[in-house]
Amino acid sequence: MRDSSFMNSILPPLVDSHCHLPLIERLLDDVLEAASAQGVSHMLCVSVDLPSFPGVLALAHRYPHIFASVGVHPDSPVRADEPDVATLVALAADPRIVAIGETGLDYYRASGDLSDQHRRFRTHIAAAVACGKPLIVHTREAAADTIRLLREEGAERIGGVMHCFVEDWATAASDGSGVLYFIFRHRDLQKRDRAASSGTGGPAGAIAG
Repeated sequence: MRDSSFMNSILPPLVDSHCHLPLIERLLDDVLEAASAQGVSHMLCVSVDLPSFPGVLALAHRYPHIFASVGVHPDSPVRADEPDVATLVALAADPRIVAIGETGLDYYRASGDLSDQHRRFRTHIAAAVACGKPLIVHTREAAADTIRLLREEGAERIGGVMHCFVEDWATAASDGSGVLYFIFRHRDLQKRDRAASSGTGGPAGAIAG
């Protein structure tokens, strides 16, 4: 088997477009070294809430190959200091911030009144449009509302990536943004591939919207 240095010399560099590095802070140096050895040249450390955001931003300033996003995950509890559009835009002004999110809708564990998730998602879309930086959208068991809000808030003006996308091909093809890219979770890709090979489902993969 060829060593990683040889493979890195013939393959294009890789970008880890979605990682949560503060979760592994004690192992961070080892993880970064291992990633580099496998050809990962850049990383996007994704924000999940504002209390932990300073740590995310600090990593982006400490390491020249790490960039960051700013945003509040749909599963994060609603806080009294919930960010508005102006707050997100101001935080995104830092040159190390390259995206807004992760944001979106997640109904997997949610029930009842979902208006707080909707309001938060709309705020993030508006902030992305205002600051000119792409969205990182998390959607789980909320496809119809995710697409509807993207359309209503004009997400096609800014684009972005659909992260944690577990829906079907038809939903991806009708996302409504026109410029979102999709990342399917590995185990969902396996399910889609099995369905496609048996003639019961469509193709699977990362596509341009």
